[in-house]
Amino acid sequence: MHAYLDRALDEIRRLARSYERLLRGHPTPPEALRQTRAAFAQLMTTLTRPEVQQRLAAALPPARRELLRAHDQIVRTFVNNQHELVREEARSLRRLSLGRRHVQRMARVLIDVPPSSTDLGQTLGGADEIRALFEMLHAQVLARIARARRLPRIAKKRAKKELRATIWSLLFGGGAILANRCLPETFIFSFALGTAAIFQGSRHLLEDFA
Repeated sequence: MHAYLDRALDEIRRLARSYERLLRGHPTPPEALRQTRAAFAQLMTTLTRPEVQQRLAAALPPARRELLRAHDQIVRTFVNNQHELVREEARSLRRLSLGRRHVQRMARVLIDVPPSSTDLGQTLGGADEIRALFEMLHAQVLARIARARRLPRIAKKRAKKELRATIWSLLFGGGAILANRCLPETFIFSFALGTAAIFQGSRHLLEDFA
C-alpha cells in the first residue's frame, strides 16, 4: 500500500511541476499542455487504485470527525508540540519538496480558520473527494492559464503569481492528507493541515484574478 501512496505523492509533485512549465509555456505551450494532461491522468489512475482508496476510506472519516469535534484542542497540541510536529510533517512531505516553512505557514492558516467556517472538514471524507479536489484544481488551472495569456503584461504577471500560490496550497493540502500514513497518531494533524491548505487554495481559486 505504501508504494502506491508514495507513487501518488511523486505524481502530485510531477503535476505541480507540469503546471509551472505550463505557466511558462515551456518548452512550447502545446507540449506543456500535453505533459500536464498526461501527469494529471497518471495521478487520477493511481488515486483509483483499490489500495489507495482503502487507505483513505479507513483514515479520513475518523480524522474528519475528530477535527470537527476538537479543532481548538488540535491547535493547542500544535502550539505545545510545535517543533516535533513540524519536523514530522516536513519529513512526510519531503517527497513533494516541501519543508518546515511550508508546514509552519499552513499551521498558521489552521489556527486562524476553524472548520466551522468552511465545509471542507465535512466533505473530505474519502478517495472520491480527494480525486474531485484534483479534478477541480486541474480544470481551474487550465482555464486560468488560458485566461492569463490574454491579459496585459502587468495583469498577467499578477495573475500567474496568484495562481502559483493557489496551486501550491491545493497540492500541499492533498499531499498532507496522503503523506502521513506511517504515524497514525499524528494523522489528525496532517488532515487538519491539509484541509487548512485546501481551504486557502480554494478560496483564492474562486476569486477573480483579473
